[in-house]
Amino acid sequence: MYLSVGEKMIENTTILPKLGSRSYIQGTTLFEELIRDIGHYDTLEFHIKKPIFSNEVAIYHVDSWDASSDSNALLFYEDLTNKHCKFVSEGDYKDESLRIAFDEAESLFGLEKFADKIEIHKSPYNFIKTIVVINKILLSKYLIEDFFYLFVYLKLDEHVFPEIVERVTLKENRRIGGYFYTDIFISEKKVGTMGFKMQKFPFG
Repeated sequence: MYLSVGEKMIENTTILPKLGSRSYIQGTTLFEELIRDIGHYDTLEFHIKKPIFSNEVAIYHVDSWDASSDSNALLFYEDLTNKHCKFVSEGDYKDESLRIAFDEAESLFGLEKFADKIEIHKSPYNFIKTIVVINKILLSKYLIEDFFYLFVYLKLDEHVFPEIVERVTLKENRRIGGYFYTDIFISEKKVGTMGFKMQKFPFG
């Protein structure tokens, strides 16, 4: 059920945990919440415009690709007949104890590493968490002191099931300033692209 808020349709307000020692809501957590009730999509595009430091978020839904210009994050998706947009605004509630342990050790994964790509053969996590963790490993050679990577962009050209974590390959695509783009393949077929931003400490 949606409640009208001006020209926007509010879907819900929810509380999200932070992963590990992060001061912000990790992009994978937000992405999982946004797609939770989407049964199918043909194309999908996810943007994080501003990090979220509170645990509370308000999620809005519109049946178009129009979104609030001051939102923290955006999800555009298209099915057989319609275009949709979900956009997210940060709330006020914050609870630093609301956390989930998140081990990103490379030893947890079955990987085959090459100069500009990594093939993923095994992972303890779902698709989105896996590709974000492994992309950090792929791009680690470019990271400079006092900086870290933020997951800020994902485009999928077809529906990808969350449980798929095998036969996935990440391959470097291009760098534009402090932004790094990586192509995503499943069984040697390109299914999308994701983007990371190199961010300087301190943060938040």
